[in-house]
Amino acid sequence: MRYSDFVSEWDGTPFRVDLIQDFPNFVSEAGLDALLAPVGLLADKIEAQLGYRIVEMGDVISVPEGAPPDWNEDLDEFRRTCPVPREVGQVHFFHLDNYVPGVRDAGAVAVPDCGAFAITKYRVEREDWRPDDWAGPVMHELFHLFGFAHIDGYDGRRGVPMSRALDDSAATRGAESATWVDIDYLRCIFPEGG
Repeated sequence: MRYSDFVSEWDGTPFRVDLIQDFPNFVSEAGLDALLAPVGLLADKIEAQLGYRIVEMGDVISVPEGAPPDWNEDLDEFRRTCPVPREVGQVHFFHLDNYVPGVRDAGAVAVPDCGAFAITKYRVEREDWRPDDWAGPVMHELFHLFGFAHIDGYDGRRGVPMSRALDDSAATRGAESATWVDIDYLRCIFPEGG
């Protein structure tokens, strides 16, 4: 099965998920930490089941040097150019300061070939937005980076299907939504030792 080039970076070293601090000023430091925290819980859950880590929680970081101005405003351009420099094995989690083309109400999006995923302007600017509510979508988009596809649209040609629990990102509860089967698939995509 085919996956993105990002998956080929696996060498047995856990992918480090860093949150780029490009969120609006009203998102507090505690809010940023809450967005990143589910990654640490997932790392522990994977290790408990597989015996090794595939991902680890990184840090809240500044916009990487070399990123062009307005790098987070055009999703199509981001997909084409991967404009934010990153290290091999690093995942960028950022704020897309725009809407997903053609899907104005999309709350999050993965860009597997760039090793990145984002929460969109549409969701962050809602009055009821709370970082603690984003554990499920963070897991959902992270699994997209790992090569997982929506279960209802899965055609068997690219990646593996998500479980129903992980696919329903609106109802997911973070790391708990990654089922035993989801994590077992990770073993196939990311074998121990690389």
